[in-house]
Amino acid sequence: MKRAIFATESSLQDEHFRLMANASVGFVWSLRSNLELYGYTANIEAALRNHVTVAIAPDWSPTGSDGLLSELNYAATWNTIFQRPLFDDQMLLATATVNPAKLIHQDQRLGALKEGYLADVTYDAKVIAEMSKPGSLYWNIMKS
Repeated sequence: MKRAIFATESSLQDEHFRLMANASVGFVWSLRSNLELYGYTANIEAALRNHVTVAIAPDWSPTGSDGLLSELNYAATWNTIFQRPLFDDQMLLATATVNPAKLIHQDQRLGALKEGYLADVTYDAKVIAEMSKPGSLYWNIMKS
């Protein structure tokens, strides 16, 4: 069970994430704000390597994204700069859905489109048709 959440700290490195994982501490990542304010972000590769649960969220208005989808889009674009991307599309989308639910101990009620789960969903036939085209469903959600 996750006992704490560490938010947006950009100076964390491998040893910190190892300690966080051992103590069941999660991490909330605000990529755009980190890059805008500091020019770098947390060592997300180390967080993932150490199995820290990572959730993505926009930070405050002056330097963060306008909302969660905007932050996901920003992260998806940032992820492409790596020769071997840190996230696949499904994994990146999980940082905005199931992972935050895990961090607040609500993953049996939130974070997925499943029967019995709470969700706000807007259905747009045009978007669904576009998403059904070849390519990644997860990528299409993040780019919507």
